[in-house]
Amino acid sequence: MKRSRKIVQLSLISIGLFLILATYFLYPKIIENKFIKEETIKDKIVKTEDDNINMFENVEYKGVYNIDRPIVVTAEKALVITEKPEIIFLTNMRVTLLLDDEKIIIITSDKGSYNKITYDCFRKKTSKLRVRRPWR
Repeated sequence: MKRSRKIVQLSLISIGLFLILATYFLYPKIIENKFIKEETIKDKIVKTEDDNINMFENVEYKGVYNIDRPIVVTAEKALVITEKPEIIFLTNMRVTLLLDDEKIIIITSDKGSYNKITYDCFRKKTSKLRVRRPWR
């Protein structure tokens, strides 16, 4: 009887340790991999005369900031220089953010740039800001 109790106790302790390790080490890595920048490129690649520049049409970049808040950057045209592929130059740019209090921020501009690694958006020329509040 004592031997079977020890086996049950050891198995329960090992299951508990596994759950603790999974919660603090495995789960954050799974979440991080799931939410790390998700890029979608719509339509087609347009050839340019310069081999150092790639041009895309109807581009959409999706990502996450603050672990659980989505960011979506869309544009009609995008230019990517091969020396700095992390920076994208956009025309007719639209950035959509979801804030903690469920407000939706929409920023539109004629031209701008977007850094895929740091999620930095820089706007040039005309910019507009709209805030949509949730229905309550």
